[in-house]
Amino acid sequence: MKTGLARPHWIAAAVLGVTMATVAVFSPAADAGKETAMTQTNTVTLGATRYAIPKDYLDGPLEFKGEKQGAVLLRAMLPSFTPDSGDYGGKPARLALMAILLREPAVKNGVVQDVLEIDYRLYVGDLTPQGMQEPAHPLEPAFDGLRRVIGRDESTDRWKTYPDVYIEGDEQHPTLVMSCTRAGVGVVKYPNCNLGFMDGQTQVNLTVALEHAERWRELRADALNLLAGFRKQSAAGK
Repeated sequence: MKTGLARPHWIAAAVLGVTMATVAVFSPAADAGKETAMTQTNTVTLGATRYAIPKDYLDGPLEFKGEKQGAVLLRAMLPSFTPDSGDYGGKPARLALMAILLREPAVKNGVVQDVLEIDYRLYVGDLTPQGMQEPAHPLEPAFDGLRRVIGRDESTDRWKTYPDVYIEGDEQHPTLVMSCTRAGVGVVKYPNCNLGFMDGQTQVNLTVALEHAERWRELRADALNLLAGFRKQSAAGK
């Protein structure tokens, strides 16, 4: 049985209605005449974007029957973004595995929402049931071009859930938002990071172990390359 990633601040389960599940591994000794899970694909549409995703990447069943989906949860191995094989080379699964959540565009009154700013405001405590505020927060340089939000109230539940929040770009229009947990804060034993960015109008969220955080730029580039391949395969299959 494969070990699921710890995602205390992820909303994947709520979006998909499923939990992390075991991805089937197909033996290379199988009949060559049969399709493997890497050649079998599920074509899904998120908003106006189509992806042909090899079944080996899918983490659990799709939410709905048919092509149109609200969200799709994938699973891959670092550093190569290959499907989960179950062979972690002696490393703990939590270091080798990555979850990838793809979500359709958020549309309100016919307008596509800036979901990265919404996520950012949620993490830092500006998004409440009463609405979203947009105060300017003090930021300090972090790693590889990211900036970290500082000066937050550490007694709040929001800080205890998202103690470290980083952005690329400005607060009104971030191009990447990363929130990281800390060991010993809340009930976290193995801290991780959630990286949010866009593939066109598709929202992408990667969940990785904290140890990979400084590679955020490489992780984003590799994820976008993977998704570009899925789009290309979808177009070829029309």
